Amino acid sequence: MLNIPAKMPRWLEKASRDLRDDDLQYFTENILRVDIKEILEDSCYYLSAGADITPIIAFKDFIFSYILSDTYFNGVLVKLKDRLIQQGFTEIQKFNLDKRFLDFSYDDYEMGDTYKLENCEISFWKYGESIYSVLYINFDNTLTYLNLYIKNRIVPKAICEILPEGGGIVSWEEDRSSKFSPYYKKLILPDFALGHLHTIGDREQYEKIKDNVEYFGDYGGGINGFEMFRRKKSFEKNSDTDL
Repeated sequence: MLNIPAKMPRWLEKASRDLRDDDLQYFTENILRVDIKEILEDSCYYLSAGADITPIIAFKDFIFSYILSDTYFNGVLVKLKDRLIQQGFTEIQKFNLDKRFLDFSYDDYEMGDTYKLENCEISFWKYGESIYSVLYINFDNTLTYLNLYIKNRIVPKAICEILPEGGGIVSWEEDRSSKFSPYYKKLILPDFALGHLHTIGDREQYEKIKDNVEYFGDYGGGINGFEMFRRKKSFEKNSDTDL
């Protein structure tokens, strides 16, 4: 466990107060008024997530908003939710979202592939005294990051990418079929990273802080992706932030 002060973001604090008052209708009305930028602030972004809940368990004590992306969707949410329930989470509410709420725009790769937002759901979970949000987007990893984080000039608090073959965010300098510029790639510097560091803009800025992160996905022990890193610059002024 990381010794980091835990505080829910303001929008989830407000949602938590609504729930304490047993007013689910008021909770629902207020959530639908939330700006996507509030959801993205201090969030964890998980590329090619599948039904894996590893980052939610690993970061649950200090990250409360999770953005999961994958082009495969059928049956994934059912399995993911079952795993959260097995770990003691209780689902409170869920909503289907569209590209207007996310402020999404579609895009094409140079190779001619067109990606459309087919499915998107946000669900809310209670664990102990805290409320967590899980936004699952059925879309391409890189285009999701461009449409959400780059467009809104937000860097997630953490990035999770466990399967190397699942694809990281690469610039066109690394892969000519990508529309992600080297400039934007350099801006991907979250406080924490879980798994490999393919998406990170400057790997030299990170130090490993944990190498035995428990895995809750579908690929058993045959992959090397259970390491946690933190950005050294983000913590050099706070020596109390330890494992």
